[in-house]
Amino acid sequence: MNVHLSILLFALCLHSVSANVVVLTDANFTEQTSQGKWLVEFYAPWCPHCHHLDPIFSEASNRVPEAKLKFAKLDCTTSTLVANAQGIRGYPTLKYFRGGISSDYKGGRSIEELLAFAKKVVSPPVTIVNAQSLSSFRQDDFVNFLFIGTDPKAKEMFEKVADLHHDYLNFGYCSDKSILKKFTNENIAGDVVLLLNDGDLEIFQGGWNPEELSRWIEERKFHVLAKLTSKNFDDITYSGKKTAIAAVDPEMHQE
Repeated sequence: MNVHLSILLFALCLHSVSANVVVLTDANFTEQTSQGKWLVEFYAPWCPHCHHLDPIFSEASNRVPEAKLKFAKLDCTTSTLVANAQGIRGYPTLKYFRGGISSDYKGGRSIEELLAFAKKVVSPPVTIVNAQSLSSFRQDDFVNFLFIGTDPKAKEMFEKVADLHHDYLNFGYCSDKSILKKFTNENIAGDVVLLLNDGDLEIFQGGWNPEELSRWIEERKFHVLAKLTSKNFDDITYSGKKTAIAAVDPEMHQE
């Protein structure tokens, strides 16, 4: 093979890194990601899909303040300890880290979708809600959870749990318990968390500890009728729940 062609091919295989994208390795990964919020791309230099994502990921990093969300890349062919520990099986894989806790990035990979994700995770995890703002709080794209109550300890616990999940769920807080009348005629004492999903209503009044609330939320994080995509397929089909799947041709219209 021509020497110049070999050099060109090698150069094309190099994964370029924006000045705003942090390079992570086995040596610095844990120390870096243990603080703050990070969106990390796990890649392989030979992967064409990684090369396609590269300029999009770099552009997103340039448009999001580093103090709020850091963008980083890790070469899985050289940093194998971290890659194996994170269970990386395909490239590129994106993961979101906050305070060292990781979750799979479930969004799309266009610049618009990456920026929308960044906007959500850097915003406060819980939105203050009142009777006037209730309708605007509920978002069709997300499953919505609303804490109604006045106990400061319960509110603090709800906010901590929300911070772990709000990258793909919507959380609100309301101190006005009269708002419950909009959802139920039952006379409910104490603080509650409402699940507002596809018109259905579920009420959490269980033990007020983060493990139980987090588990309750995890079991209800999908819409009753969810659109199955490549991003949520594993989460839904391996959730442990029975799942009915309907294959629909969007080009066909019922007469």
